[in-house]
Amino acid sequence: MADKYIKNQMAKEITKMVKMKDVGKKMDETESPLKASDNDVYYPNLYLSTKQVPALSGLEVGNECVFVVTANVIRHELNETDNGSKECFDFEVRKIGKI
Repeated sequence: MADKYIKNQMAKEITKMVKMKDVGKKMDETESPLKASDNDVYYPNLYLSTKQVPALSGLEVGNECVFVVTANVIRHELNETDNGSKECFDFEVRKIGKI
């Protein structure tokens, strides 16, 4: 139990040191064919198995996790519109650890 407490404290300290940003995005009608309510926020997903990351074993839906990831950029795209520009990236995850 102490080990879990220490890991939770480490995760809290790391997230204080790293600039964290909420990556949720509200969808509008032009971006999704589904009817979105004013409160719908969508987040990117990452699919991992316990074969890839054994430390995921025992997690339940709704648990929050902190990961350390090493990844390579495999695609970079710059989209320019009248409203400004947006850069998008695809990453190949090379190493991952759960704190």
